[in-house]
Amino acid sequence: MPILSSGDAAGALLPPGQTFGQSGLNVDAEPDFYLRHHPLSWTVDADGELVPVLDKLHKVPGLNCVDRHGDTTLAEAISAREGWTLIPLAAAEKTDTPDGRPGYVRGYPTARGGVAWVAAWQTPESIGGKVVWRSDQIGYRAWLKALVERGVIAPPSDVVIESVRQGLQSQLQQAEAQQAFSPVAAAKVAGLKAQIARLAQSAEATTPTPTTPKARKAAN
Repeated sequence: MPILSSGDAAGALLPPGQTFGQSGLNVDAEPDFYLRHHPLSWTVDADGELVPVLDKLHKVPGLNCVDRHGDTTLAEAISAREGWTLIPLAAAEKTDTPDGRPGYVRGYPTARGGVAWVAAWQTPESIGGKVVWRSDQIGYRAWLKALVERGVIAPPSDVVIESVRQGLQSQLQQAEAQQAFSPVAAAKVAGLKAQIARLAQSAEATTPTPTTPKARKAAN
């Protein structure tokens, strides 16, 4: 069972009663981190739904304004001024993660020393002396959508939606121009059209209904 991140400069907390021997994963150590989101960072999934793209704020002493003791207070403040929203560890509930434990960071001790910190939806598997990371993309994508539904991340703005739509439209035009002599391009056409249609539906669902003066008066 991996270590849970404590979410502070102290590093990590072992689960109750959990200990580790001298062995560990045959991988390099990776720093602990917070996840964060920028309002312009969105992508469209295979179903045509917009999902946020998250970035890591690594808790490495002396790097990116993290102090020498590992305190991320200044780094978090600068990140916020630049428009980023820091995702609290508690934003990943027990029902969101594959192992049924809270928090979105997991730590695995390594045979080379240190801990490899990864997202909760990544699970290591040792095969022939090498480590292969399995990724629960379905579960992770569901959590990303939940972050928006729960208000942790604000819905995408009209500017973002239009930018994504234009990108998909450009891909569609290119695929349509090549479909006569490219089976690969021809196979993309239907999928891109479906994504654009689904994106339009998502945009309508997230756009507030305009309130007329009469309606506002009635509501008061």
